Amino acid sequence: MICPDCGREIADNSITCQYCGKLFVSQRARAEQMPAQDQINHLSGQLASQEMATSKAIGFRRKQRWFFYGVLVLMFVGALVLVINIYNSNSKAMADLANVQVRYASKEKQLEELQKQLDDLGASLNDKSLSVTDYQDKLLKATKSLTEVTEKNKKLEDDLTAAKARIGNLDSEFAGMKSLASNLLNRLSLSVTESELIKVPIALSNADVPDTDKDTLPDELEQVIGTDSLKMDTDADGFDDRAELESGFNPKGEGKWATTPMMNYKNRLLATKNGAVSYVWYVAENGKRYYLGASDNDFEYLRKSAYWTGL
Repeated sequence: MICPDCGREIADNSITCQYCGKLFVSQRARAEQMPAQDQINHLSGQLASQEMATSKAIGFRRKQRWFFYGVLVLMFVGALVLVINIYNSNSKAMADLANVQVRYASKEKQLEELQKQLDDLGASLNDKSLSVTDYQDKLLKATKSLTEVTEKNKKLEDDLTAAKARIGNLDSEFAGMKSLASNLLNRLSLSVTESELIKVPIALSNADVPDTDKDTLPDELEQVIGTDSLKMDTDADGFDDRAELESGFNPKGEGKWATTPMMNYKNRLLATKNGAVSYVWYVAENGKRYYLGASDNDFEYLRKSAYWTGL
């Protein structure tokens, strides 16, 4: 049935309206005609039914309210996402528009520069007043100058060919001199054994040759004296090879090398051999020996040692 006060639908046997609380007299009057206990039971049952219906109605209303709130939240989130998308789209469109405007302005500037160049070219063409004869005269002069330059270039090419020939001759002469110097060093050197040579202390000088381990001892010298060209400290005793040689210690192990100058070999060339290769040393005024190089490379070390190039 329908409540006459609030107009909402309620159960047919309700005594009161669960929405507005209106009391229905007809139901009450019918109840009063029953015995007291039956009336109590009847009213208790109706009240329990009404309470249950009221609870269901309240739960249904709550569900409606939360559903309504959920719909509102979804609508709000959807509207927010839509606004953000619209804002991002507008921002991207504005950025694209700005880029297009910048490119358009750049193209306009290029067009203006091209137009200016065309105007300058037109003005230059309009200002030309030289006749065909003048141009012919200039062409003749240019042709004459080109002929003179060609002749000069030919002379320079001849001179260059002659210079290359002289360089080839000099290379041959230099090779011959190197061979002669090597022969002289071999002939003038006093051949000594390794055991005798080691009695003469080593004097060190820098040379512009490869030094793999960067200990300032060239690889070729380290090969001759037996140290490792890949290690700064051959015997791994905490002192690099150069420091041990300068202080008279054995860079290959324990013990000391010669430190007393050998004055009886002073100003002499000493040579030791390893197979067909000769290694030559020079004993200077101080009684120490300077490495000059090997016979298999025409004593190249001699030409790159600071001891000789600095004299």
